[in-house]
Amino acid sequence: MSKMITLAQEMKGFILDIGGGGEGIIGRVYGHQVTAIDKCQDELDEAPGGYQKIPKRKNRNSVNDSVPNAEYMRIYREIDNKLSL
Repeated sequence: MSKMITLAQEMKGFILDIGGGGEGIIGRVYGHQVTAIDKCQDELDEAPGGYQKIPKRKNRNSVNDSVPNAEYMRIYREIDNKLSL
């Protein structure tokens, strides 16, 4: 028995796709609105393009200077800590 998931065609704002590597479904549907985070670089590499991809950092104290938003970095650190468990 297969199940079907329907995604809203239009969404406002940005989407943080946790575990967004691999097939990259959310990135395919919402394109530039998506930032995908995955703990496996290979998963991000095999996902299609068209959206931002952020790998899990090995050094949890490093800061990505290309993302100036302090609130985003706080959220990223929380996610990074949870992926490390």
